[in-house]
Formats: sequence, C-alpha cells, structure tokens
Amino acid sequence: MRVSRPSSRGRESTSSPTRSSKTETKRAQRGSMSSVRTCVGCRSRSARSQLLRVVLRQGSLEVDISASLPGRGAWIHPTAECTRLAIERRAFLRAFKTGTVDTEALSRHASTLEQGERTAPTTRKG
Repeated sequence: MRVSRPSSRGRESTSSPTRSSKTETKRAQRGSMSSVRTCVGCRSRSARSQLLRVVLRQGSLEVDISASLPGRGAWIHPTAECTRLAIERRAFLRAFKTGTVDTEALSRHASTLEQGERTAPTTRKG
C-alpha cells in the first residue's frame, strides 16, 4: 500500500534561507562588490581599481593601463616602492611562470612615478 505525501513544491521553507538570500546578505555586508587583487610587490590586497596591471609581451613587461591586454597579468600598486620590491623579490618571474623577464620598461615607469611623487604638491590645512 502506497501512502501519498503532500508535495513541498510551491511552499517556501522557513527553516533556512535559500542560497540566493545568503549571497545577497553577504553582498550587503561587504558593501559594493569590487574585485580584489594582490600586489606582487608588497603582497597586500587592494581593490582592482587601485592597482596597475602588468603583462608579459615578447619577454618584456608592459604596463596595461586599460587592463584589457590578453594573457596573464600581474597586479602592482602604482608606486615606485612596490615596483622596486617586486623586481628585487623576482615576483614577476613567479607570476608569469617564466625564467627571464625584461623589467626595463617597468623600471622606467617606476622612475617616472618616483619623480612625480617627489614633485607632487603638498597640501596644507589651516
């Protein structure tokens, strides 16, 4: 003898929230959803909008301003200090999984940033 049970279709469960409501709750707790990347220089995590993407093209590092060039990219803070740390630690070799990387273009970019930091106007309150 077969006993029929009422179907649970169409009913809303009150015992546990659905997956979509859990996701919405997490998003609300974090605020806006932004991509987070790790700087290869200082190893700190920052929003994608605060970092600069670097790609390897024909054995040389190239700064990807628009973050749209094809291929593997490494992310770095746009500061001379993070660039210097990444070059010293050979972080780009690990990030691009290669044996040799020409860092000359990135070094030039870092020196430009460094000069800009030195000549940046200081603001005073008061």
